Amino acid sequence: MTTEIAIMNRRGIALAADSVSSLVSDEIKREDEVKKTYADMKKMFNISRDYPVGIMTYGNANLMGIPWEVIIEDFSKEILRNSYRYDSLAEYGDKLMDFLSENYQLEDCDFREFLLKKYFRRLLVNIAREIYRTYKETEDNTDKKQIFSEVVEEYLEEINDLDDIFEPAETGMEKIERFVEEDLPALIEDVIGKNFVTDEAGENLKEIAAKVILKDKMVDPGCIVVAGFGDSDLFPVAVEYSIDLLVDSRLKFKKLEEHKISFKNTATVLPFADGKMVHTFMKGIDEEQLHHTMYLMNMGLFKYLPEKLEENCNLPEEALQAVEEDSHSLLEEFHKLINAFTRKKYIEPVLDNVKHLSKKDMAEMARSLVYLSAFKKRVSMEEETVGGEIRVAVISRGQGFKWI
Repeated sequence: MTTEIAIMNRRGIALAADSVSSLVSDEIKREDEVKKTYADMKKMFNISRDYPVGIMTYGNANLMGIPWEVIIEDFSKEILRNSYRYDSLAEYGDKLMDFLSENYQLEDCDFREFLLKKYFRRLLVNIAREIYRTYKETEDNTDKKQIFSEVVEEYLEEINDLDDIFEPAETGMEKIERFVEEDLPALIEDVIGKNFVTDEAGENLKEIAAKVILKDKMVDPGCIVVAGFGDSDLFPVAVEYSIDLLVDSRLKFKKLEEHKISFKNTATVLPFADGKMVHTFMKGIDEEQLHHTMYLMNMGLFKYLPEKLEENCNLPEEALQAVEEDSHSLLEEFHKLINAFTRKKYIEPVLDNVKHLSKKDMAEMARSLVYLSAFKKRVSMEEETVGGEIRVAVISRGQGFKWI
């Protein structure tokens, strides 16, 4: 995990990123447990100081086993060698996606090895963890095979309901289908075991593996933020991508969001990856605490209140239904009021100040927000997955990319 920040106003954009990377356990019963952290991971890059464009990475640190640092350095050389300039910032992001598709291919044996050890293994670990969570919530005498089959079937239904976002080349699809038929059964046995895998569940797992690559479902993505200015952009722009897999010159990716500063939207603070402390700073309350408060209210209104009314007031069924309907309306109204109060009292005052900040002050704010995330982990019992040197840069139309 990491914390990265982009702060934008009409003067420019400040970027900040920590430098810790984490190796996460893929053991089924040790979900997201950090096995090892490494300092001094480079997560922020520039094309050159003359180009007003910066790139940040988070999530999976590699694409097909190739570190993002290597890929982005190659991309920068490509831009400079050909003197590419683009009118819009988004075109730099599009060019990077094309560059990935055109320049990084693996031999067939390497491709199958990658799928075996990385992509489909991560998919099966994700499914197995859902099954394990379900196991823990059930009675001891529950049929474990039945639970396994039900969870796999539900996962398949979820995959079927998703939109297609990726179309591999014919040769790429043949490699995927061959892997699913020849290699996936052994991988299922290695990750999950064979005690609970019925024939039907095994076939469903094969179908999931064959379909998930096509669907709007990222298995182990790396994410990229491209930020700055195109030649015709008056104000800064930041575009976020999620990138999952490269198969025979076809890249599976999704453009997540594009953030633009304009005359109407004059400032924004964007956290990427672990943004919990940034959200707390901006909203005045920890999001997990807010969600738990809403959960308790929901339990009180829809579980305990009806029970008490039924026990003590002897209300007819129609009255209890009316109370439940009013409770829904009350909860929705409460949520709206909380959101409106948070925006007026906390978010808007900060953004009203950010829109006037100098580039230097934006850089200091970005650094401070990353440091706040790192400090919170250092003084709590959480794994220190944010920390190390905090790298900061500012980007403006006139001065390009400048390290701070």
